[in-house]
Amino acid sequence: MLALCLTTTIATGLISPGLVGTDIIGTAYAQSGDITSELIDPMGDAPIDMAHNDVVLDELFISLKEVDDAGDVQRITAEIWSRWSTHPTEESLTRRLFRGVSMMNQGDYFHAEGIFSDIIDQDPSFAEAWNKRATLYYIQGRLADSRFDIAQTLNLEPRHFGALAGLGLIEMSAGNFEQALRAYEQAADVNPHMAQANQMIKSLTEKLRGIAL
Repeated sequence: MLALCLTTTIATGLISPGLVGTDIIGTAYAQSGDITSELIDPMGDAPIDMAHNDVVLDELFISLKEVDDAGDVQRITAEIWSRWSTHPTEESLTRRLFRGVSMMNQGDYFHAEGIFSDIIDQDPSFAEAWNKRATLYYIQGRLADSRFDIAQTLNLEPRHFGALAGLGLIEMSAGNFEQALRAYEQAADVNPHMAQANQMIKSLTEKLRGIAL
């Protein structure tokens, strides 16, 4: 994993209704602004032009660090998620990604996993398919699988602050507090407006100081 409409609070953050229903990893992704189902109409006939995706994303990430206005932060974050969630050349894969998210929201994890896995098989370079499957695996308690898919996401898109925040949650659940702190610090470095990441950095820093003493 800010959102246009946040509905559920769990543990350290908020969950976006457009992401994963009531999943736990949504605490990270909602704070990161993942409002996938609200950004693009997968049945629309005007998909985002991704021909210059890298250049556009570079500019968006630069702007994200420069702005302070909450509205600007929300707009830029939404644009980043929208571009991440749009396949650069195959509209059918974009549509399938949203179908998988819909299945995940409905609790149909079996079919959601099949959709995400099929997208990955068709194009392993589509980072958001890995990211969404990582979310699904976390919901199911398959932490090793989730961690693997997060690694694939970050290999393809090192700036994926949603995946980094998700990794922080996984490391925390495993008691790896130093690794969790590093993940949250990396997420906040990319997106300094992630309140949950900044809160966890403070909490984990204090915790690690206490352990050192």
